[in-house]
Parts: sequence; structure tokens; C-alpha cells
Amino acid sequence: MDEAELWRRVTADGDDRALSALYERHVDRVFRHAARLASDRRDAEDATAVAFFELWRRRDAVRVVDGSPLPWLLATTTNALRNLQRAAARYRRLLDTLPRADDAASAEEDAFADENALAVLAPLGAVDRQLVTLVHLVLPPRPDRANQLRVEVRCLTPGTFTFPGGSATCTAADLAANPAGVVSWIDVPLASVGSEVAVSAGRGESWRLTATFLEAEPVPLAVNDRGQTYGSSGAGEEPDLIAVVATNGREGYVDADELADATGSSQKVASPDEALRWQGERAGQAFVVPVHLSDGVTRVGDFVVQ
Repeated sequence: MDEAELWRRVTADGDDRALSALYERHVDRVFRHAARLASDRRDAEDATAVAFFELWRRRDAVRVVDGSPLPWLLATTTNALRNLQRAAARYRRLLDTLPRADDAASAEEDAFADENALAVLAPLGAVDRQLVTLVHLVLPPRPDRANQLRVEVRCLTPGTFTFPGGSATCTAADLAANPAGVVSWIDVPLASVGSEVAVSAGRGESWRLTATFLEAEPVPLAVNDRGQTYGSSGAGEEPDLIAVVATNGREGYVDADELADATGSSQKVASPDEALRWQGERAGQAFVVPVHLSDGVTRVGDFVVQ
């Protein structure tokens, strides 16, 4: 099957098998491009994973050249690598500000150092704080028939937790109402995940992650009184309302157009350079999408895209 047909299936049908085929076709080329620019193999691997994840997430906005998304992938990989390198530089500067001792520290000195580190971290922005709290979880072997991964994060303390395809914000009030923890989840195509799941959170915040392999099958969409379709993606069609879990743990639906605006998938760009500029303008921002019941009217919470 030629590349143009594979890409058509990705954009028109949301075909994750076609995305997998494109991944197999281009991953080596994208990784070599990243490896030439990176000083560390892990950074090259991370930038490659980011590029393919963004290819799926923003598939409606990707500008292809002669039917191929490869030029967009290379430009996105370059941008992702620059972000990683800037992050690493900020991390190194942060480490340089922390106190150092020549001799082994006592328990009291350790406690003081921890408080000092917290004082250093406190003025930092959200992106900088996440640099020291990024955790990579290695996934087990995939079942043969699995095509999606459900990422479920249970907040155990107040804070903001970012994971593939979404994020969750928990307040003290949320936890008071849900002592066992506030749960947020999202289903993502396996082709866009890779072998690891990355979760970031603020220093001192606690969470529990569950990753579940799924075999998703299209089902007919339901229709509410306003004529809006809702549910999981049906055969060859996307719902007007998409199922999510709000940051307060309530299940509901977000408007597909509002979600596309928040994630950027509705953005149309004319060139890779324009895509890079647009991505840079959005870096570090959070976009809030209201979550409703299936009637599309009754609001039950918010869904945050970062």
C-alpha cells in the first residue's frame, strides 16, 4: 500500500494500523535524524516518540509533502529535541544552585538540604518543576490483539499530573470528596505510545498509574436530544461529543471541536516552519475544555489539555 493511501486512512478513518505502517516505514529515518542532532541516545529516542505521538494527535493539521508526512515528522523531531535540550539546560542550571557538601551529611543536614531544595524549586514555573519529577514507566509486552492503551492516573495528593494525551488537576476539596483518590483516564492508540509511558508531577505530589491494554471495536454512536452524537468512535465516523474523565473524576463528554482547538488538531499550517512557530507559542500553556453529560448541556467538570 502506498504512503498516500496509508495517510488517507489515518486522517479519514483514524486507522491505527495505517499509523503503525507509517511508523515502521519512517521510524528509522526519524531516529537517525534525531541522533545526528542529539548528544544523547535517550534524547533521540524521546524526540522520535514525541514526533509520532504528535503525528497522531494532530493528524488533521499535519501538512504532507507529496502524500508523505515525513518532512513534518523531521521538523517536529527537531523542535522536540530543542525543547528537550532547553529543558536539560534548565535542569543543569537548577542543579548548580543546590548546595553541595564534601562530606557525608547527617540526617539533620539531609533534612535541611531537602528544605533548601524546596525553597529553590518554589519560584520555578510549572515546566521547570516537572523537569525533576518526570517518571518513565516501561510497559510489559503487548497482547497480540490489543490496539489501545488506557492510561489511568489516580491523584493521591493535590497537584497537577501530566500523562500521554491528557492531564489531571486535583485540589484538596476534590480529595476530601474522594478520599481514595481522584481518577482521570484517557485511551490512546498503541501505535502512538511506544514502549514507555511518561508521567510528570510536582515535587512531593503522589499518584498511582494503571496502564491497561485494550482491544477496541467500533460501536454505533448514540444521539442526544440536541442531535449530537456521542460515545466512542463509530465505524468510519467521529462523535460530536467525546468521552473523557474530568479533572474532578466525573465522567462526561467534551465537544469535539472544542477539544480539537485545545489540542491544536484543528490548526492549519502552511509549512513546517509555521508549525514549529505555532507549537512554540503554545508551549507551557494549559487549555480548559468544559465536560458535560451526554445531553451536551449539564456541566460536570473540566478537561485540561497541556
